[in-house]
Amino acid sequence: MKHLFPFLCLHISTCLYAQSPSDILINEIMANPKGLVSLPETEYVELYNTTEQAISLTDWWFVYDKTQVKLSELTVPAGGYVVLYRANRAITVAPNGLQMPLEKFPAQLNNNGKLLQLYDANGVLHDEVYYDKAIAAVSWERCGEEWISCTDERGGTPGEGNSCRASNNETPITPEEPEEPAPTYTTGCIWINEVMADPNGLVALPQTEYVELHNRSDQRINLENWQFIYGDKPTLLTDYKLPAQGYVVLYRSGREIKVDAQGGALPLEKFPSALLNAGKTLSLVDPTGQVIDQITYEKAKAGIAWERSATGLYLSTDPRGGTPGATNSAPTSPTPDEPTDPEMPDEPTTPDTPETPDNNETPVEASSVQPGEIILNELLPAPFAEGSEYIELYNRSQQTLSLTGLALATRKADGSISTLYPLSAITTPLEPGGYVLLSKLLSGVEAFYLISAPQALHEVKLPVLANNGATVVLLRLTDLTVIDEVSYSPKWHDSAIKDPKGVALERLDPDKPTQDATNWHSAAESAGYGTPGYRNSQQLLPSSTLNGFERPYWSDSERSYLLRYQLADAGYRCRIWVFDTMGRRIAEIANLSTLATEGTLRWDGIGYDGSRPKPGIYIFYAELFLPNGTTHTQREVFLIH
Repeated sequence: MKHLFPFLCLHISTCLYAQSPSDILINEIMANPKGLVSLPETEYVELYNTTEQAISLTDWWFVYDKTQVKLSELTVPAGGYVVLYRANRAITVAPNGLQMPLEKFPAQLNNNGKLLQLYDANGVLHDEVYYDKAIAAVSWERCGEEWISCTDERGGTPGEGNSCRASNNETPITPEEPEEPAPTYTTGCIWINEVMADPNGLVALPQTEYVELHNRSDQRINLENWQFIYGDKPTLLTDYKLPAQGYVVLYRSGREIKVDAQGGALPLEKFPSALLNAGKTLSLVDPTGQVIDQITYEKAKAGIAWERSATGLYLSTDPRGGTPGATNSAPTSPTPDEPTDPEMPDEPTTPDTPETPDNNETPVEASSVQPGEIILNELLPAPFAEGSEYIELYNRSQQTLSLTGLALATRKADGSISTLYPLSAITTPLEPGGYVLLSKLLSGVEAFYLISAPQALHEVKLPVLANNGATVVLLRLTDLTVIDEVSYSPKWHDSAIKDPKGVALERLDPDKPTQDATNWHSAAESAGYGTPGYRNSQQLLPSSTLNGFERPYWSDSERSYLLRYQLADAGYRCRIWVFDTMGRRIAEIANLSTLATEGTLRWDGIGYDGSRPKPGIYIFYAELFLPNGTTHTQREVFLIH
């Protein structure tokens, strides 16, 4: 098979000779260990070396449905067994067997059956098994060309010969599967946890209505044949296994949705086409007709979800407007069921409901803000046509600070301070690690950049930022003490930026000197050339072992392959392609894009010819390079489904 993989052998630093298909087989599957006594209640998959030679599993891949798990460096002796399982779980393996704990081994093997595959380091498929519905405390074992239920009294034979070998080659009788009683559910085991009824104005999230469910129990629950009821209109839920303590977002099929990594998405053809903004009663009913949960949400606020706590519903405080597929934001009101309208002006606090920051400290007045506690963090001197200049500040101290009493100005050529522009209109305190974005015209910012934290944006009068450079000063009004100051230059932009219009200058490290020219860089193209009101795209990250991309993986919610990355330096550009196993370039993901120091790229799975490649093994190849000549290349084998 070596002739099928010329590209791999040319470009992978360690090229192993391909083994013959079926040298290593998937030999035993414990998918439902519930009820085991002699063995731990741990799911596992056993592999068997069918050859008379030892085989290294380095860079081999175990694939569970669409989940790819890279195997550890381990050599299986001739005729030997190795048991794969989730790291940190208990396992019992026969004395002559091997065990391989894996961090990314599936947390739960599906009891109803799944496709399992095994690929060697060269992408050769060695075995493929679709196991049937599991019987509690009984493994599936390979017996010749068939799969049978284990007859060993322990329920499985991890790390040793299968039970059918111990019965003089007689085919064991498959035990009858006991009838399982219909599951029963307790009221409140699943909550209707979040409602986005009016998505108008959302920026960081798609403008799509959704309802989030949260499994509050310690057991995975299949939502098949459950009903979501909007008023009196039921919608039947489809097959979805909601993990214990997990989240799933219900929405209308065909619409765009963005769900956090810890949650899942469940598109429904008959999900309401529009949730009533004025409020509605929502119910969740299990397959027996029992009402598991019911809530009534009040009048919706544009771009803000209703989220749930133990005391009722409150408006989300997350800067995105909601938390689909993740833990809810922290409520700010002491009475979450009667939330304060975020569009109303702040009211004076009373002794019973003090507005204090999370650290329970009173905000430090601006007159006490010390030099370097609030810093200049991002500048846009040359906006797009119809755009607006902006200045971003960052609180790098450990305490909540007030901006009232501070001012911005520019410094004249003779060193004197020009007109002062007070920030007294900004009454919201700036928390530790918080950002504030200042612009003369917010619509000129919102029209061109992703707005991740709308509450951080403020429209105020500002000094003019000259395109050819100027000195910006942040100071206290009371004594004109300079809090931070920078003399920026268009020469600080990346050499690849030919026209700096619309490209912000970002500070790389908040703890390095403001005036250090090497501490500023053009905002990344991958971030839209600006990050107003949130973490800079080119901010240097703490030291990390990763300098490059994680293996591409398919996201059902994004309908794309996602490529997460983290880089050790700012200013990397990249070229990224996809090759087939014959070394043919079939798609381009990026070409000379300036990358943020951390982020995610997306590939829709479409090749040069406008079609989707056939399922199989492909190679992701990335070239990363800095203007100073530093280069980094990366190649990864991955599956296209």
